[in-house]
Amino acid sequence: MFSGTNVLDFRGSSIPREPIEAYLATDYSICGGRRLILRVGQRNQDLAALYQKYAVSTAAVLTAWNPYSEPRSDADNETAQRELSSEIVSLSLRHEPGHGADTTGKWPPEPSRLVLGIDLETAATLGRRFRQNGIVWVSANAVPILVLLR
Repeated sequence: MFSGTNVLDFRGSSIPREPIEAYLATDYSICGGRRLILRVGQRNQDLAALYQKYAVSTAAVLTAWNPYSEPRSDADNETAQRELSSEIVSLSLRHEPGHGADTTGKWPPEPSRLVLGIDLETAATLGRRFRQNGIVWVSANAVPILVLLR
């Protein structure tokens, strides 16, 4: 795994630079009870407040859309996203709906889930299971980082 907040943190990954730059530039919008926008490398006070409210200290943004950043049909993506949501429910973890939106507009928004209280290993396992290049991980400091899975 490779993790960081800058494209140079990912030298050695098999993922090309262009999608890494897109992941780093994405706004990860969470649309649950409290709307918030996560940005890689920027502390999010609203997320820190959610940590306190639900007595957790970690979170991840996960999606099942477009495995390995290869476009799939909406129907295939929606099926995969429902499977991911079912996996999260089976773990008994609080989760909120959201989407990742590329700020340049080159990549269309993709639905995602903010999963509270998930550990990095479990989040990475889910990301790999749904053939994702990476996940957004947030530790107790409430600063999102990009974690590439290959």
